[in-house]
Amino acid sequence: MAQQVQVVEDGLERPSPRRRASIPGWALLGLGFLVGLVLGSAVLTSEDAQPSPANEEIQADPVDDELAFPPEARGIGVVIDGFHSVLVAVASNETDVSDLITWPPETPMTTNRMLGGSDLAVDSSGQYFAMTSPVPDVPGATLSTGRYHSLTPQVSGVTSFAWHDSIAGTLAFTIVENAEWQLWKLLPNGREELVTAGNDRASSLIGWGDWGFVIQEPSAQITLLTAGGEFKATQAGTAFSSSADGWIVAADESLMLLSAGGGVQRLRVDAALTGVREAVLSPSRELVAVVDATGVHVVSREEASIVAEYTGPTGGTLAWTDDSRFVAATKQRGLVILDVIEEAQHHILDSRSFVFVDIR
Repeated sequence: MAQQVQVVEDGLERPSPRRRASIPGWALLGLGFLVGLVLGSAVLTSEDAQPSPANEEIQADPVDDELAFPPEARGIGVVIDGFHSVLVAVASNETDVSDLITWPPETPMTTNRMLGGSDLAVDSSGQYFAMTSPVPDVPGATLSTGRYHSLTPQVSGVTSFAWHDSIAGTLAFTIVENAEWQLWKLLPNGREELVTAGNDRASSLIGWGDWGFVIQEPSAQITLLTAGGEFKATQAGTAFSSSADGWIVAADESLMLLSAGGGVQRLRVDAALTGVREAVLSPSRELVAVVDATGVHVVSREEASIVAEYTGPTGGTLAWTDDSRFVAATKQRGLVILDVIEEAQHHILDSRSFVFVDIR
Protein backbone atom coordinates (compact mmCIF):
# COMPACT_ATOMS: atom_id res chain seq x y z
CA MET A 1 0.00 0.00 0.00
CA ALA A 2 1.17 3.50 -0.72
CA GLN A 3 2.18 5.72 2.12
CA GLN A 4 -0.25 8.40 3.16
CA VAL A 5 0.61 11.75 1.59
CA GLN A 6 1.71 14.43 3.97
CA VAL A 7 2.61 18.05 3.43
CA VAL A 8 6.25 18.65 4.08
CA GLU A 9 7.26 22.16 5.02
CA ASP A 10 10.68 23.17 3.84
CA GLY A 11 13.05 23.94 6.69
CA LEU A 12 14.67 27.35 6.32
CA GLU A 13 18.02 28.07 7.92
CA ARG A 14 17.76 31.44 9.67
CA PRO A 15 20.88 33.44 10.55
CA SER A 16 21.66 33.53 14.25
CA PRO A 17 20.87 36.93 15.86
CA ARG A 18 23.84 39.27 16.07
CA ARG A 19 24.97 40.28 19.54
CA ARG A 20 25.07 44.05 20.18
CA ALA A 21 28.57 45.42 20.82
CA SER A 22 29.24 47.03 24.25
CA ILE A 23 30.55 50.68 24.01
CA PRO A 24 32.43 52.25 27.02
CA GLY A 25 31.07 55.51 28.50
CA TRP A 26 34.25 57.54 27.68
CA ALA A 27 33.91 56.52 24.03
CA LEU A 28 30.33 57.76 23.92
CA LEU A 29 31.43 61.12 25.43
CA GLY A 30 34.12 61.51 22.76
CA LEU A 31 31.73 60.56 19.99
CA GLY A 32 29.26 63.22 21.16
CA PHE A 33 32.03 65.88 21.12
CA LEU A 34 32.93 65.01 17.51
CA VAL A 35 29.29 65.14 16.40
CA GLY A 36 28.99 68.57 17.99
CA LEU A 37 31.99 69.82 16.03
CA VAL A 38 30.56 68.53 12.75
CA LEU A 39 27.16 70.15 13.36
CA GLY A 40 28.78 73.40 14.38
CA SER A 41 30.88 73.62 11.24
CA ALA A 42 27.77 72.97 9.13
CA VAL A 43 25.94 75.93 10.74
CA LEU A 44 28.91 78.29 10.20
CA THR A 45 29.22 77.62 6.43
CA SER A 46 28.28 80.47 4.08
CA GLU A 47 24.70 80.66 2.72
CA ASP A 48 25.88 80.44 -0.91
CA ALA A 49 27.73 77.20 -0.34
CA GLN A 50 26.95 74.39 -2.79
CA PRO A 51 24.42 71.85 -1.50
CA SER A 52 25.78 68.64 -0.11
CA PRO A 53 25.70 65.68 -2.50
CA ALA A 54 23.51 63.97 0.10
CA ASN A 55 20.78 66.53 -0.64
CA GLU A 56 20.88 66.03 -4.39
CA GLU A 57 18.16 63.99 -6.08
CA ILE A 58 19.56 60.56 -6.86
CA GLN A 59 18.75 59.16 -10.31
CA ALA A 60 18.30 55.41 -9.90
CA ASP A 61 19.30 53.09 -12.69
CA PRO A 62 16.32 51.62 -14.57
CA VAL A 63 15.23 48.26 -13.17
CA ASP A 64 14.25 45.37 -15.41
CA ASP A 65 10.80 44.26 -14.23
CA GLU A 66 11.55 40.68 -15.19
CA LEU A 67 14.51 40.70 -12.81
CA ALA A 68 12.83 42.63 -10.00
CA PHE A 69 9.59 40.65 -10.21
CA PRO A 70 10.08 37.16 -11.64
CA PRO A 71 6.93 35.62 -13.16
CA GLU A 72 6.29 33.34 -10.21
CA ALA A 73 6.09 36.41 -7.91
CA ARG A 74 3.07 37.76 -9.83
CA GLY A 75 -0.32 36.45 -10.84
CA ILE A 76 -0.45 34.48 -14.07
CA GLY A 77 -2.96 37.03 -15.40
CA VAL A 78 -0.20 39.64 -15.12
CA VAL A 79 2.38 37.42 -16.79
CA ILE A 80 -0.02 36.33 -19.56
CA ASP A 81 -2.51 39.02 -20.54
CA GLY A 82 -6.08 37.76 -20.63
CA PHE A 83 -5.46 34.61 -18.56
CA HIS A 84 -8.28 34.70 -16.00
CA SER A 85 -8.22 31.13 -14.65
CA VAL A 86 -6.15 29.38 -11.98
CA LEU A 87 -3.26 27.30 -13.29
CA VAL A 88 -2.61 24.07 -11.36
CA ALA A 89 0.47 21.96 -12.10
CA VAL A 90 2.51 19.23 -10.45
CA ALA A 91 6.28 19.28 -10.86
CA SER A 92 8.52 16.33 -10.07
CA ASN A 93 10.97 17.16 -7.32
CA GLU A 94 12.70 14.24 -5.66
CA THR A 95 12.11 10.50 -5.58
CA ASP A 96 8.43 9.98 -4.70
CA VAL A 97 8.02 13.69 -3.95
CA SER A 98 6.33 16.36 -6.09
CA ASP A 99 5.45 20.05 -5.85
CA LEU A 100 1.83 21.12 -6.31
CA ILE A 101 1.88 24.61 -7.84
CA THR A 102 -1.26 26.76 -7.76
CA TRP A 103 -1.10 30.06 -9.68
CA PRO A 104 -4.15 32.41 -9.43
CA PRO A 105 -4.65 35.28 -11.91
CA GLU A 106 -3.84 38.17 -9.56
CA THR A 107 -1.67 36.79 -6.77
CA PRO A 108 1.67 34.96 -6.57
CA MET A 109 1.76 31.23 -6.96
CA THR A 110 1.85 28.88 -4.00
CA THR A 111 3.80 25.64 -3.78
CA ASN A 112 2.93 22.69 -1.57
CA ARG A 113 4.79 19.43 -1.19
CA MET A 114 3.00 16.17 -1.97
CA LEU A 115 4.02 12.61 -2.68
CA GLY A 116 4.15 11.65 -6.35
CA GLY A 117 2.71 8.71 -8.22
CA SER A 118 2.73 7.15 -11.66
CA ASP A 119 -0.60 8.76 -12.61
CA LEU A 120 -2.48 11.81 -11.34
CA ALA A 121 -5.90 13.38 -11.92
CA VAL A 122 -8.07 16.05 -10.27
CA ASP A 123 -11.86 15.83 -10.00
CA SER A 124 -14.44 18.15 -11.57
CA SER A 125 -14.45 20.45 -8.51
CA GLY A 126 -10.67 20.83 -8.48
CA GLN A 127 -10.56 19.89 -4.80
CA TYR A 128 -9.81 16.16 -4.81
CA PHE A 129 -6.85 14.32 -6.28
CA ALA A 130 -6.36 10.70 -7.23
CA MET A 131 -3.11 8.95 -8.04
CA THR A 132 -1.75 5.45 -8.48
CA SER A 133 1.45 4.13 -6.95
CA PRO A 134 3.02 0.90 -8.26
CA VAL A 135 3.78 -1.81 -5.73
CA PRO A 136 6.81 -4.03 -6.46
CA ASP A 137 5.95 -7.58 -7.53
CA VAL A 138 2.19 -6.88 -7.27
CA PRO A 139 -0.10 -6.57 -10.34
CA GLY A 140 -1.72 -3.21 -10.84
CA ALA A 141 -1.19 -0.25 -8.52
CA THR A 142 -2.51 1.23 -5.30
CA LEU A 143 -5.12 3.95 -5.84
CA SER A 144 -5.11 6.86 -3.37
CA THR A 145 -7.67 9.67 -3.21
CA GLY A 146 -8.28 12.81 -1.15
CA ARG A 147 -6.96 16.33 -0.91
CA TYR A 148 -3.34 16.89 -1.89
CA HIS A 149 -2.17 16.89 1.75
CA SER A 150 -4.18 13.86 2.85
CA LEU A 151 -4.33 11.30 0.07
CA THR A 152 -5.50 7.97 1.48
CA PRO A 153 -4.90 4.54 -0.08
CA GLN A 154 -8.23 3.09 -1.21
CA VAL A 155 -7.81 0.07 -3.49
CA SER A 156 -4.92 -2.12 -4.63
CA GLY A 157 -4.53 -3.89 -7.97
CA VAL A 158 -5.98 -0.94 -9.91
CA THR A 159 -5.25 -0.94 -13.67
CA SER A 160 -6.95 2.36 -14.63
CA PHE A 161 -9.21 5.04 -13.13
CA ALA A 162 -11.14 8.23 -14.00
CA TRP A 163 -13.09 10.87 -12.09
CA HIS A 164 -16.76 11.41 -12.97
CA ASP A 165 -16.84 14.35 -15.39
CA SER A 166 -19.44 16.37 -13.46
CA ILE A 167 -20.01 14.89 -9.97
CA ALA A 168 -17.31 15.92 -7.50
CA GLY A 169 -15.47 13.24 -5.55
CA THR A 170 -16.90 10.30 -7.53
CA LEU A 171 -14.41 7.97 -9.18
CA ALA A 172 -14.46 4.76 -11.22
CA PHE A 173 -11.63 2.25 -11.54
CA THR A 174 -10.77 -1.11 -13.07
CA ILE A 175 -9.10 -4.11 -11.47
CA VAL A 176 -8.35 -7.70 -12.44
CA GLU A 177 -9.42 -10.23 -9.83
CA ASN A 178 -9.25 -14.01 -10.33
CA ALA A 179 -8.41 -13.42 -14.00
CA GLU A 180 -11.61 -11.36 -14.41
CA TRP A 181 -11.69 -7.71 -15.50
CA GLN A 182 -13.99 -5.59 -13.30
CA LEU A 183 -15.29 -2.02 -13.44
CA TRP A 184 -16.13 -0.39 -10.11
CA LYS A 185 -17.39 2.94 -8.77
CA LEU A 186 -15.85 4.53 -5.67
CA LEU A 187 -18.40 6.87 -4.11
CA PRO A 188 -17.58 9.92 -1.92
CA ASN A 189 -18.64 8.02 1.21
CA GLY A 190 -15.99 5.38 0.45
CA ARG A 191 -18.51 2.74 -0.64
CA GLU A 192 -17.52 0.60 -3.64
CA GLU A 193 -20.10 -0.46 -6.22
CA LEU A 194 -19.52 -3.04 -8.98
CA VAL A 195 -20.64 -1.78 -12.42
CA THR A 196 -19.76 -4.68 -14.73
CA ALA A 197 -17.26 -7.49 -15.19
CA GLY A 198 -15.97 -10.01 -17.69
CA ASN A 199 -14.51 -7.85 -20.45
CA ASP A 200 -10.93 -8.18 -21.72
CA ARG A 201 -8.62 -8.09 -18.69
CA ALA A 202 -6.35 -5.48 -20.34
CA SER A 203 -9.17 -2.96 -20.99
CA SER A 204 -8.70 0.58 -19.59
CA LEU A 205 -11.22 3.15 -18.42
CA ILE A 206 -10.81 6.42 -20.38
CA GLY A 207 -13.70 8.50 -19.07
CA TRP A 208 -17.24 8.40 -17.70
CA GLY A 209 -20.23 10.52 -16.81
CA ASP A 210 -24.00 10.45 -16.69
CA TRP A 211 -23.85 9.48 -20.38
CA GLY A 212 -21.98 6.22 -19.66
CA PHE A 213 -18.43 4.83 -19.83
CA VAL A 214 -15.78 4.74 -22.56
CA ILE A 215 -13.44 1.74 -22.41
CA GLN A 216 -10.25 1.22 -24.44
CA GLU A 217 -9.75 -2.36 -25.52
CA PRO A 218 -6.17 -3.61 -26.19
CA SER A 219 -7.04 -4.49 -29.80
CA ALA A 220 -7.36 -0.81 -30.82
CA GLN A 221 -11.10 -0.90 -30.23
CA ILE A 222 -13.24 1.56 -28.26
CA THR A 223 -16.26 0.26 -26.34
CA LEU A 224 -19.11 2.46 -25.13
CA LEU A 225 -21.16 1.36 -22.13
CA THR A 226 -24.34 2.82 -20.68
CA ALA A 227 -24.33 4.45 -17.23
CA GLY A 228 -25.44 1.09 -15.85
CA GLY A 229 -22.58 -0.80 -17.53
CA GLU A 230 -24.51 -2.37 -20.41
CA PHE A 231 -22.91 -2.63 -23.86
CA LYS A 232 -23.82 0.21 -26.25
CA ALA A 233 -21.44 0.39 -29.24
CA THR A 234 -17.88 -0.18 -30.48
CA GLN A 235 -15.56 1.79 -32.75
CA ALA A 236 -12.11 1.00 -34.09
CA GLY A 237 -9.42 3.38 -32.80
CA THR A 238 -7.87 4.78 -29.63
CA ALA A 239 -9.80 7.00 -27.20
CA PHE A 240 -8.03 9.77 -25.26
CA SER A 241 -10.57 11.80 -23.29
CA SER A 242 -14.27 12.59 -22.84
CA SER A 243 -16.38 15.64 -22.01
CA ALA A 244 -19.39 16.08 -19.72
CA ASP A 245 -21.84 16.10 -22.64
CA GLY A 246 -20.66 12.74 -23.93
CA TRP A 247 -18.16 13.63 -26.66
CA ILE A 248 -15.13 11.33 -26.85
CA VAL A 249 -11.92 12.40 -28.60
CA ALA A 250 -10.24 9.52 -30.42
CA ALA A 251 -8.09 8.67 -33.42
CA ASP A 252 -7.36 5.90 -35.88
CA GLU A 253 -6.01 6.98 -39.29
CA SER A 254 -7.49 10.42 -38.53
CA LEU A 255 -8.66 12.47 -35.56
CA MET A 256 -12.31 11.87 -34.71
CA LEU A 257 -15.06 12.75 -32.24
CA LEU A 258 -17.45 10.06 -31.02
CA SER A 259 -20.77 10.84 -29.40
CA ALA A 260 -22.02 8.77 -26.50
CA GLY A 261 -24.87 7.72 -28.76
CA GLY A 262 -22.43 6.15 -31.22
CA GLY A 263 -22.13 8.86 -33.92
CA VAL A 264 -18.72 9.67 -35.46
CA GLN A 265 -17.29 12.95 -36.80
CA ARG A 266 -13.93 12.67 -38.53
CA LEU A 267 -11.48 15.60 -38.60
CA ARG A 268 -9.21 15.03 -41.57
CA VAL A 269 -6.60 17.62 -40.64
CA ASP A 270 -4.74 19.26 -43.53
CA ALA A 271 -1.40 18.59 -41.79
CA ALA A 272 -0.76 15.01 -40.69
CA LEU A 273 -0.81 14.23 -36.96
CA THR A 274 1.81 11.62 -36.09
CA GLY A 275 1.50 9.30 -33.12
CA VAL A 276 -1.27 11.09 -31.19
CA ARG A 277 -0.71 10.65 -27.42
CA GLU A 278 -3.42 12.90 -25.97
CA ALA A 279 -6.35 14.94 -27.26
CA VAL A 280 -8.88 17.11 -25.40
CA LEU A 281 -11.99 18.92 -26.65
CA SER A 282 -12.31 22.60 -25.71
CA PRO A 283 -15.21 23.78 -23.49
CA SER A 284 -16.72 25.57 -26.49
CA ARG A 285 -16.65 22.24 -28.40
CA GLU A 286 -15.13 24.12 -31.37
CA LEU A 287 -11.45 23.19 -30.92
CA VAL A 288 -9.43 20.07 -30.17
CA ALA A 289 -5.98 20.25 -28.54
CA VAL A 290 -3.70 17.40 -29.59
CA VAL A 291 -0.30 16.18 -28.39
CA ASP A 292 1.56 14.08 -30.95
CA ALA A 293 5.16 13.13 -31.69
CA THR A 294 5.95 16.62 -33.02
CA GLY A 295 4.35 18.86 -30.38
CA VAL A 296 1.02 20.49 -29.48
CA HIS A 297 -1.59 21.36 -32.10
CA VAL A 298 -4.97 23.10 -31.82
CA VAL A 299 -7.40 21.88 -34.47
CA SER A 300 -10.55 23.70 -35.59
CA ARG A 301 -13.47 21.28 -35.47
CA GLU A 302 -15.36 23.08 -38.22
CA GLU A 303 -12.51 23.50 -40.71
CA ALA A 304 -10.31 20.56 -39.63
CA SER A 305 -7.29 22.87 -39.83
CA ILE A 306 -4.54 23.73 -37.33
CA VAL A 307 -5.09 27.20 -35.85
CA ALA A 308 -2.21 27.20 -33.31
CA GLU A 309 0.72 24.94 -32.51
CA TYR A 310 4.00 24.44 -30.66
CA THR A 311 6.69 22.21 -32.10
CA GLY A 312 9.03 20.53 -29.63
CA PRO A 313 9.30 17.77 -27.01
CA THR A 314 6.15 17.56 -24.89
CA GLY A 315 4.69 15.62 -22.01
CA GLY A 316 1.29 14.02 -22.07
CA THR A 317 -1.22 16.32 -20.31
CA LEU A 318 -3.40 19.13 -21.68
CA ALA A 319 -5.83 21.61 -20.11
CA TRP A 320 -8.18 24.30 -21.47
CA THR A 321 -9.36 27.56 -19.90
CA ASP A 322 -13.14 27.87 -19.61
CA ASP A 323 -13.26 30.49 -22.37
CA SER A 324 -11.44 28.14 -24.79
CA ARG A 325 -8.82 30.82 -25.44
CA PHE A 326 -5.78 29.20 -23.80
CA VAL A 327 -4.57 25.61 -23.77
CA ALA A 328 -1.70 24.55 -21.49
CA ALA A 329 0.58 21.55 -22.03
CA THR A 330 3.55 20.04 -20.28
CA LYS A 331 6.75 20.07 -22.30
CA GLN A 332 10.17 18.56 -21.69
CA ARG A 333 10.98 21.36 -19.23
CA GLY A 334 8.30 23.80 -18.12
CA LEU A 335 4.89 24.54 -19.57
CA VAL A 336 3.76 25.98 -22.90
CA ILE A 337 0.50 27.94 -23.11
CA LEU A 338 -1.01 28.62 -26.53
CA ASP A 339 -3.22 31.68 -26.99
CA VAL A 340 -5.65 30.75 -29.77
CA ILE A 341 -6.99 34.30 -30.21
CA GLU A 342 -3.63 36.09 -30.34
CA GLU A 343 -1.91 33.11 -31.99
CA ALA A 344 0.87 33.43 -29.40
CA GLN A 345 3.05 31.04 -27.39
CA HIS A 346 3.96 31.55 -23.75
CA HIS A 347 6.73 29.46 -22.18
CA ILE A 348 6.72 29.53 -18.39
CA LEU A 349 8.48 27.83 -15.46
CA ASP A 350 11.13 26.38 -17.76
CA SER A 351 13.33 25.38 -14.82
CA ARG A 352 10.89 22.68 -13.70
CA SER A 353 9.91 19.25 -15.01
CA PHE A 354 6.10 18.88 -14.91
CA VAL A 355 4.07 15.69 -14.85
CA PHE A 356 0.59 17.22 -14.75
CA VAL A 357 -1.22 20.45 -15.68
CA ASP A 358 -4.80 21.56 -15.09
CA ILE A 359 -6.74 24.83 -15.31
CA ARG A 360 -9.53 25.86 -12.94
